[in-house]
Amino acid sequence: MSLPYSSSAPADSKEKREECEKAAEYMKILLAKDIKPRDIMTKAAFENAISMVMMTGGSTNAVLHLIAMSRSTQNPETYITLDDFQRISDKVPFLADLKPSGKYVMEDIQNIGGTPGMIKFLIDNGMFDGDQMTVTGKTHNENLKDHPGLTEGQEIIRPLSDPIKATGHLQIMYGNLCPGGGVAKITGKEGETFTVSIKVLFLSCRNFSKQRNGLMIFDSNTSQIVGNC
Repeated sequence: MSLPYSSSAPADSKEKREECEKAAEYMKILLAKDIKPRDIMTKAAFENAISMVMMTGGSTNAVLHLIAMSRSTQNPETYITLDDFQRISDKVPFLADLKPSGKYVMEDIQNIGGTPGMIKFLIDNGMFDGDQMTVTGKTHNENLKDHPGLTEGQEIIRPLSDPIKATGHLQIMYGNLCPGGGVAKITGKEGETFTVSIKVLFLSCRNFSKQRNGLMIFDSNTSQIVGNC
């Protein structure tokens, strides 16, 4: 739902200005071809987005936002679930050495081929459906026809043979504390398991806001869960 390079071009760059200028041009193409958001926001397109999140080490917010976006289509066939995130996390490795856990930023990605370069990498490795429609009026494969791919010798996107983590960093959890499901961001750098003590505080929201400074301090190995709030 955005033009090529949109996510990697810095806000104050020449490329971002050119993108803004081209937006109206592509809007005319979409109108002429009668391409609507539901034609682009398919189940496969959302799965592509999840693959990109896993490859780049994206935020847990992506889970909430992508699920909500899929629901906005009002077409149950496009809806994604927590199970879709886990399924894709199991097969797409974490490859991007990006902050906050890594070394580089998105501007560095722009300099080695941008978001299209990463998409081409995923397509070439069978982890992204290049036949999905985009807001250019063309598919990803058509958009990337002449793209050279990621710059040879770049060190930001790891090869599949040497991933930061062999599977995705977002892991879906189920249990008595989150019977409907929860999400954790496990990059692999902090270890893949941890053990803590749990103290459950049953407070009203008003009491919680008044007393949290005193009540919520235990020690570095204790987590707190607040009930009734």
